[in-house]
Amino acid sequence: MRTKTLLLGAALFAAGALSSMAQSSVYSLNVVGYVTIQVPPFPGFAMVANPLDDGAGNFLTNIMSGDDGSGNFAGLPDGTTVFPWNASSGGYANQATFFAGPGGGWSGATNQLPPGNGFWIQSGTADGSGVAFTVTLVGNVMQGSMSSKLGNGFTIAASQIPVALPVGSKGDINTAGPNDPTAPTLQIPAFDNDTIFLYTNNATASGYGDDPIYFFGAGWQSATSGTAGPTIAPGQGFWYSRGQEDLDAAGNNATSTSNGVQTWAFSFTVQ
Repeated sequence: MRTKTLLLGAALFAAGALSSMAQSSVYSLNVVGYVTIQVPPFPGFAMVANPLDDGAGNFLTNIMSGDDGSGNFAGLPDGTTVFPWNASSGGYANQATFFAGPGGGWSGATNQLPPGNGFWIQSGTADGSGVAFTVTLVGNVMQGSMSSKLGNGFTIAASQIPVALPVGSKGDINTAGPNDPTAPTLQIPAFDNDTIFLYTNNATASGYGDDPIYFFGAGWQSATSGTAGPTIAPGQGFWYSRGQEDLDAAGNNATSTSNGVQTWAFSFTVQ
């Protein structure tokens, strides 16, 4: 999977609300961006994510409608399938399949793909219609405090912002946030034996590569990335496996929510 991102920094859309009583102007500023995701031909898969907020629930039918504007739903290959992941339940949510042609669309109209939730996508079907294609996701860049979930065991995780950064390790070394001017990271709450599995599927490689593992006090260890961990590209999903020793520096269990679900929180501001 390859991704391309562009933050439209010059396109700051200001919606002003005037208050006659206070005699002042209040503005809400949104930074709009887009990320282009490339999906390999059938039977290949891509592990991807939506790093932008569409402001309307991030439903699959909105962010990846497949409607080419003619009403024929020819914007995606027929049979394209999405497999969302639910971090809270620790399993896949209902898969959705795209049907091209008049009256077509997605079978899973209620599926939501919010920033921070990774998912698999597969092009077409075995009848030969599964060609390689690209999807352009458009939305607001999330700013301020944000969080997502890392389930007990495996999670298809993703960054909530369209910025390529190493995962880092909140609470240990490499703790700087996304806006740090010298060593920014995504501040993932890493603990002993946590492991990241990066999946690649493009013209030159397919499958899992080097799998970084985390050691408290030493950082991420792998043959291809430093102690700050692998860099996550905009729109890239990845497997995150929580180790059996999720302990803080004092030796206490570091789980911050019920049922073993860990909160991954950080703050970000477009500068």
